[in-house]
Amino acid sequence: MKKLIPARWGIHRDKKLILFVFLAGCELVSQQTPERQAEIEKTVNAEMDTYAQMAYRREVDKYHMIKANGASRVDLCVQAGLVSALASESGDADDYRSWKRVEKKHCRF
Repeated sequence: MKKLIPARWGIHRDKKLILFVFLAGCELVSQQTPERQAEIEKTVNAEMDTYAQMAYRREVDKYHMIKANGASRVDLCVQAGLVSALASESGDADDYRSWKRVEKKHCRF
């Protein structure tokens, strides 16, 4: 692997390697059939949804943790705002409305 990466790249060697691998992967994907491209896109979208749900759950857990440990109103306001934004991104209208109410409760100063 080191033979592919000239020493003169120095500190940016890893970033350039990642970019090289990414671009090579993009080239391989662009050469796929339309059916295979659709399958890859479906898989990527499913993975992104999974990561979005994990981020949402992590931030909800963080909200409950900081609330249980006596966080300030500002901390609770910021965290509730973050959770409501993630709920908005996930498209869950009920969760979004619920977290907006929580945000408004903590953001009254």
